[in-house]
Amino acid sequence: APPACPPQVLQEMARKQHPYIVSLKQSFQDELHLYLVMDYVGGGDLFALLEKRGRFHESWARVYAGEIALALHHLHEEGILFRDLKPENVMVALDGHLKLTDFGFAKKLGDKLITRGSCALRGQAALLSPELLTTFASPPPRALLTPLRPDDRRRGDA
Repeated sequence: APPACPPQVLQEMARKQHPYIVSLKQSFQDELHLYLVMDYVGGGDLFALLEKRGRFHESWARVYAGEIALALHHLHEEGILFRDLKPENVMVALDGHLKLTDFGFAKKLGDKLITRGSCALRGQAALLSPELLTTFASPPPRALLTPLRPDDRRRGDA
């Protein structure tokens, strides 16, 4: 299971809302679980929309790329790294706009600079660039070289 979202990220998300990021409304916990009350985003995820449509018209792609870029820019300005960008973690709102979700791998930075040694390699090999595979792992870990089966795509990190 992915690590719990760091408390600093959850607190920051509740204070600094953005139209293209799912907002945290409330959180509470019991002895076993952490409960997050977030925006209802009823349009499914970007992966499902891509599968349904096959591909997007260029005008849609431009708007969607812009919305994702604005969301990432907002997070970076707040010192938050969103380290799990993939179509399954981009929700489609009922009005058609996109919202980033799933901050399980997010990281809140202090005044520290990010160095190559401080970054953990996360994600599926199918979604990582060849540069990341060759830069961070020589040779790449066996788990990253294992091809995904079709049913693995919907489960996130396999």
